[in-house]
Amino acid sequence: MSWAAPFLVLFLLSSAMAAGEEVAPGVTDTMIKVGYIGDMTGPIVSTSGPFRRGISTYLEYVNKEKGGVAGRTIHYITEDDKYQVPLAIAAFRKLMDRDNVFAIVGLSGSSQSTALDPEIRKLGVPVFGPQQAIPSEIDNPFIFVTIASYRDIAFLAVEYALRQLAAKKQEPRIAAFTLRVQSGYEWAQDAEAALGKHGLKLAGHISVPPTAVEAASQIKELQDLKANYVLLHGSPATSILFLKEAHRYGLKIPVVSMWGAFGVPVFKTVGEEAAGEFVGFWSFSHPSMEGKGLEQLRTAVQKYGEAADLETFQVVHGWTTARLFVEALTRAGKKLTRKSFVSAVETLQNYDTEGLSAPVDFGPGNTYGIRACRLYGYDFKGQRVIALSDWMRP
Repeated sequence: MSWAAPFLVLFLLSSAMAAGEEVAPGVTDTMIKVGYIGDMTGPIVSTSGPFRRGISTYLEYVNKEKGGVAGRTIHYITEDDKYQVPLAIAAFRKLMDRDNVFAIVGLSGSSQSTALDPEIRKLGVPVFGPQQAIPSEIDNPFIFVTIASYRDIAFLAVEYALRQLAAKKQEPRIAAFTLRVQSGYEWAQDAEAALGKHGLKLAGHISVPPTAVEAASQIKELQDLKANYVLLHGSPATSILFLKEAHRYGLKIPVVSMWGAFGVPVFKTVGEEAAGEFVGFWSFSHPSMEGKGLEQLRTAVQKYGEAADLETFQVVHGWTTARLFVEALTRAGKKLTRKSFVSAVETLQNYDTEGLSAPVDFGPGNTYGIRACRLYGYDFKGQRVIALSDWMRP
């Protein structure tokens, strides 16, 4: 009877297709395979690491304490692209062709995402929760964004900087300091657009490579520009580099950053004097804050993750991304297909994350689910992150 097995499989597959059922890649009666692509050993691992582990910790929590989703455990396959576009492309093709995953949960890197955009559209594979939020992702119907975009934060950052300068009765000379990567150029362009609404222009755009260990020439350039406010893009390492070098060369300047560059490790590394007036935006609460969702996260990270991640906002981003992904899987039910999953994501409207973030709003035709963010600072005396605003959108 063994000769008949392939024909039986073909018959069942044909019957399912004839009945209008989609055969979901990576899905069996007992398992759902999903993938991750990002930097695990390269220059931005300080941000991509906690983000990835936030995802994996939530998935492990669901598997071990909830029995998975609809009787299926979630198998998470992670691929290290070392923050290199060619490796990200190779990882994506492996996950699609060899591992046959149902979806990508977590994709780190704007340049990597941009390079993969055509293939994501062609294959129709859901990409849930890229670590960043760039225009091509927001416009892609298969990419579900779970963090405020650079553009939205740039507009909020400019408004904040202008208010601060007005209070000091200073004419704005706002500069952008960024990593020398695609998202850094986009951050500067978005800041320019935000300033343009006030009839202003950037005083300058200064950048450093991701591997930079000094920034003497860039600090001098800011001094020559007579900049009086900096809009900072990058990772915590970028902030540490900037603040240390600015302090070293006597540049005292207020700084407001996008989410990737702000975090507790920055303040603990540079100290209170060098930190100066450094604040930043995030789309999530800090793990140390109150809320049922955050209590659940802290317990699970202590049990399944790395305790050091509880100093970072990125672990909350990853955890929340995975929580939303699992909620959509749950709503899609036992007959899971990519189409039913997308339909389920669209029902996540005004979804309460129990303190992890502002309410989540996906919907038909809207793949940009988390847009609000909050401004944060750091209390050195209390050794804690403090919220300086409510949730807001541009």
